[in-house]
Amino acid sequence: MPRLAFVRDDHEAGDLTLVRRLAATRGPRWGGCTLVAVDGPSGSGKSTYAVGLAQATGGYVLHVDDMHQGWTMLAGSIHLVRQLLMDPVRLGEPAAYPTWDWERDLRGPDVPVAPRPLVVLEGVGAMVVAEDLASASIWVEAPEPVRYRRTMSRDGLMDGRWAQWAAQERAIYARNQTRARADIVIDTGPARLTP
Repeated sequence: MPRLAFVRDDHEAGDLTLVRRLAATRGPRWGGCTLVAVDGPSGSGKSTYAVGLAQATGGYVLHVDDMHQGWTMLAGSIHLVRQLLMDPVRLGEPAAYPTWDWERDLRGPDVPVAPRPLVVLEGVGAMVVAEDLASASIWVEAPEPVRYRRTMSRDGLMDGRWAQWAAQERAIYARNQTRARADIVIDTGPARLTP
């Protein structure tokens, strides 16, 4: 099925219908789970969108941001999440996701994950982590000044890390053509962007 990428700024019933249609048409691709990946840069509104989507569909949210291994390991985190979470679920084996202790700046304990019928994987790099295991993929975006304000109001500690983190995001998204591969593109900024 060809990807149906478009820009929306009113992500309510239409998006939900499309996600349900994609999931039903493509079926479970991640072991016995239907996986919806919600990706986009920091502050774009991924978490808010993913939680609403999970509530509307009865899905379970896994936050990739809980799995990142520090400020400088975005690419390494993606590989680790694939190894500990994505591959085992795909193979029907016990799975877990890694965590990071942001206070102590070291790896935290792995968290076991039981397969669920519908999982919404959201966060920076979610589509890259999911690869072709996602039954539907959603890119969420907003202009950088909007994203910066949102991120600083939520994670003030990130102020000195913004440029470093954003550079890693841009590199991963460019290398993987993430936005172009999305089934749905959603603009959460104050003005609609053009594709």
